Amino acid sequence: MNRRTMLGCLLTSWLGASVVRAAAAETVAVPGSAIRYPSTIAFPTQGGTVNMVLTGTALRRKLIVNVYGIASYIPEGTKVRTAADLVAADVTKWLFIVMERDLEGESLADGFRTAFKDAHGDGAYADSIGQLIAFFSKITVKKGDGIILTHIPKQGLHINVGNRDQKMIAEPAFAKAVWEIYLGDKPLTDSIKSGLISRL
Repeated sequence: MNRRTMLGCLLTSWLGASVVRAAAAETVAVPGSAIRYPSTIAFPTQGGTVNMVLTGTALRRKLIVNVYGIASYIPEGTKVRTAADLVAADVTKWLFIVMERDLEGESLADGFRTAFKDAHGDGAYADSIGQLIAFFSKITVKKGDGIILTHIPKQGLHINVGNRDQKMIAEPAFAKAVWEIYLGDKPLTDSIKSGLISRL
C-alpha cells in the first residue's frame, strides 16, 4: 500500500464514525463546536502501525460563523513542548480539518491565500501556493467533510479532501510554512495556536 492510498484509508476511517469509535477510547471536543477528535489514531505504515496522538483542537470562526474545526496530530513519542517545536518537528504530522459549513472552492482558496499572505507576506513560496490555490479552487466542500494536511518529511505537503480529491506539493519548506499559518509567530488567531498545543 503506497502512502497516498494509506492516507485515503485513514480519511475513510475518520468519516466512518463506527471505525473511529473503535480506534480511540477517548475523544476530545473542539471548544464551541460539536466536532470531536480521537485522542489517538492508529495509522498503518509499511513498517507497522504508528499511533498518531492529538496535540490539541481549535475552532476557526469568521465573524460569528463557525468555519471549521482543526486538530493537530504527531507520532507518539515525538518530543515537542511548544508551538515552535511542533512546527519544526520533521516527522509525518497532520492538520486535520472538519468543515462546519459548505464552501465553494474559490472561497476556500481565498481563505488559504489570505492566511498564507498574513503569515508569510507577498511572494513567499509563489509556485507552491499557486498549486494549492488552483487545487482548492476546483473543489467544493460540504459541512462534515474532512481535509487532512500531511507534512511528509523530505517530500512536502499532501492534501486529502473528503477522500475524493488529493494533491501532493513537493516542497518540504512549504509544508512547514503551512504549519506556521496556525502555529507560527503570526498565527491565524492566537486561540487556534493555543488550542492546537493544549495537550502538549
